[in-house]
Amino acid sequence: MARRPNIQKEATALLAETMRAARKKLKFHETEDLPLDAATISANVSLLKLVEAYATATRGEKEADLEKLRQELDARRPGNSASPAPSTQITPDRAALLAEYGLTDPET
Repeated sequence: MARRPNIQKEATALLAETMRAARKKLKFHETEDLPLDAATISANVSLLKLVEAYATATRGEKEADLEKLRQELDARRPGNSASPAPSTQITPDRAALLAEYGLTDPET
């Protein structure tokens, strides 16, 4: 079974190649002191619109993915349940801590 192409990846690669070709053509016209024809200008304007549309589309996807990751992280954090339990912190005394680690109190 053939793998399905990753349309997003292919579109990104095609857009990058098109941009490189457009830059190369503009550079050629500039170095040869040639005027740009209307078709080249129109193609570059269309290319810029594609780049803007791509940026807008991926920004929305990235923001949605980021929000989903934030929600998953918040759900996994301890103490972020609907009714958080009060934290109980036990503060052992100095003698208990020293005894737990097998140490002697240097102050006594």
